[in-house]
Amino acid sequence: MVFFFLIPYEDENTPRREYRVMMGRDKFENDELIAYGFEGLIWFHVDNYSSAHLYIVLDPEETMADVPQSIIQDVAQLTKDNSIEGRKKNSVNIHITPWENLVKHAHFNVGTVSFRRTNQVTDVMCTKDRDRLRVLNQLKSEDQTVDFEQLKNRRLRQIAHMKKQRRKEQLRREREAEQKREEERRERSYEGFFENDLDMTYSNENQTVSDYEDNFM
Repeated sequence: MVFFFLIPYEDENTPRREYRVMMGRDKFENDELIAYGFEGLIWFHVDNYSSAHLYIVLDPEETMADVPQSIIQDVAQLTKDNSIEGRKKNSVNIHITPWENLVKHAHFNVGTVSFRRTNQVTDVMCTKDRDRLRVLNQLKSEDQTVDFEQLKNRRLRQIAHMKKQRRKEQLRREREAEQKREEERRERSYEGFFENDLDMTYSNENQTVSDYEDNFM
């Protein structure tokens, strides 16, 4: 069973949308989320304390830099609130990193992870906001039949389709650019032809009939 949160967001420059957030039920499900994770998941965890693992599910072409700070803070609030020790503190530090930066070795305890590169880990300070938590927890739902492998395969198909479409668009632009270059080459060739023909016409104007006839002998 996985818990989901659909957090709405909009501003004057952005149409209304919902950010999907996943949370493992326990440390065993946290391991499954790591094992079946995919590019486009942003992982949250309380620093120095045991906590739930939460993930923002990005759209295929999004990056962490595209996520509004208010959404980052909302997920940080949920992460803190789902830590037995962390929720007792007024403020805690939250680790944030892309899923692909997580490392899970065979000798690690259940639910334990490390990082490939520490410079890809972002830290944010989270101070308890009870009013906001009440709103966020009303957005919580659960799926008892979720198939992690299916979720991953679905995203991989989306990514493959996106890359295929991007490649088709790139080839289309390349063909158009080559056609334009070819048209420009033809235009330059025609201009050169007419210039040479014009030069011959001007030079013929000063020739006598005898000179003109000599050109064909």
